[in-house]
Amino acid sequence: MKKLLPTLVAVGLAASLAGCSGSSTAATESAVSGDASGVTTIRIGAAPTPHAKILEFVQDNLAADAGINLDIVEYTDETRLNQLVADGDLDANYLQHKPYFDSQVEEFGYELTALEGVHIEPYALYSKKVTDANDLTDGAAIALTNDPVNLSRALDLLESAGLITVADTGDKDPTLLDISENPKNLKFIETDPAQLVRSLDDVDGAVINGNYALDGGLNPDPPLWGGVWGVGTEKMPLLIWDNGCW
Repeated sequence: MKKLLPTLVAVGLAASLAGCSGSSTAATESAVSGDASGVTTIRIGAAPTPHAKILEFVQDNLAADAGINLDIVEYTDETRLNQLVADGDLDANYLQHKPYFDSQVEEFGYELTALEGVHIEPYALYSKKVTDANDLTDGAAIALTNDPVNLSRALDLLESAGLITVADTGDKDPTLLDISENPKNLKFIETDPAQLVRSLDDVDGAVINGNYALDGGLNPDPPLWGGVWGVGTEKMPLLIWDNGCW
């Protein structure tokens, strides 16, 4: 089953890519290029792990039958990918879940299309100093992402571990100010998500997204707490395309 799942993910992704390439309009034909054989080349940006690896599987095993050729460009700065698609430097990107995408559209006004979620990634609390969340000491330092959408997701995870309580303020993205109970007096340090794996040497724990955990050599099973957290289509990485594709 472990070997089958990546294949199933890739098949779904290939179908999505082929569907978009086949419905290209005149507005996007200059960005999504085709050749005389009918093969469409799609320049797509992705995080190195696991997104680019899934795309590589699609390119090596499925793309030819779908009539597409993937030009895969790896990025570690996820904040740039939507702007690159909007500017026409990329045809698509594959990295983010729907809440993050929605927040980007709201903030920057991107006219982009999000397809259905492609796969599920672990989102978990890791530590090099303790092996159980209950063993975190009073005043322990916990590193969190500085991205507001995933910060709220991290707080949700920490609350599920019994480490904090988050007040129900009605806000869809609670912040550190919404923590109503913190019995261990945990100290929270917000940092760039790409730096969270490195921060494990300096803090007692860190809540890390699956792509950064995998890229940093962390074993997502078992983490200190969490795992496949926030299961559901809204937390699954999406394929993002310029609206002209549709």
